[in-house]
Amino acid sequence: KQWYQRRVREMIEEPNSIFVTQNNGLTFQPRQQGNKSVEKVYLAGRLFALSLLKRNTIDVHFNRSFYKHILGQASNTLDYMDLPEDKRKVMQAILDDPNVEESELYFSVVTHDPETMAPVEVDLIRDGQNVLVTNENKAAFVNLSSLYTLTFSLVN
Repeated sequence: KQWYQRRVREMIEEPNSIFVTQNNGLTFQPRQQGNKSVEKVYLAGRLFALSLLKRNTIDVHFNRSFYKHILGQASNTLDYMDLPEDKRKVMQAILDDPNVEESELYFSVVTHDPETMAPVEVDLIRDGQNVLVTNENKAAFVNLSSLYTLTFSLVN
């Protein structure tokens, strides 16, 4: 049991952690590090699975969206609550805004290439750069934006 705990601590402690803390240090989410992190997260998953098979508990708690991803469950609008606080506040403001059209948001996000750090615009839906976020579709935007940040951006 102690061997598993030591390996897990190595994965979550800075500076080489594959997971970052969220929710005031209570839960973990995979760190966005490009394609290199996918292999490390896969290895971590195998270690966690082996630990469970051996009936050893590990004192690490992941956020809800990561568990849903592991279990193959669909995301929903509430998954934005697992975002870092600054992004979570933005998503909440979008949901609360009665005139979101005035913000001129589109179904795309700007992220950074992990290798070059150059900005890259990613469509959340087909031709998303040209699809305006409206009061009718803002929940879908929050859902897709959260899904991208919490899942797809980890491997892109």
